[in-house]
Amino acid sequence: MKILKTKRTLAVLAAAAALMACSPKYDWRDFRSSDAPFSVLFPGKPATHSRVINLDGQQVNMSMAAAEVEGTMFAVGSVELPDADKAAQAVQAMKAQMVRNIGATVNKESTKDGAFLVDASGVQNGTPDAHACALPIPGKTGLPGGGGGPVEGNQ
Repeated sequence: MKILKTKRTLAVLAAAAALMACSPKYDWRDFRSSDAPFSVLFPGKPATHSRVINLDGQQVNMSMAAAEVEGTMFAVGSVELPDADKAAQAVQAMKAQMVRNIGATVNKESTKDGAFLVDASGVQNGTPDAHACALPIPGKTGLPGGGGGPVEGNQ
């Protein structure tokens, strides 16, 4: 009798854990860019936007896709460069602009699996704000974790 009760309790706990994993907080969905050859998972339906930006003297069209869940922004941006030889310069300019746009300073930088990883923090509206991003290294493919996944802000 005790074994049956223990099995029933374990079954209820397993079902509860499975339901929590399917929380509506994160409604993960595949997003495929129509402007660049990538796909990524977003925790909600992403909004998209494109505009011309200046990356250290190069005028490029930047496409963004982003979704926000409970104050955390998940975003991916892409550009197509007219001169592939200037890719490394463009990635560094993009990194500097992203850090400047969020009013942050870089705490740590590293490389992993074909990407620059940037950890930055600052203050937004009087509240400490931390951000992390991954930028592909020119000439490499993929991002950390095998290519697709969330890149978060407002942690």
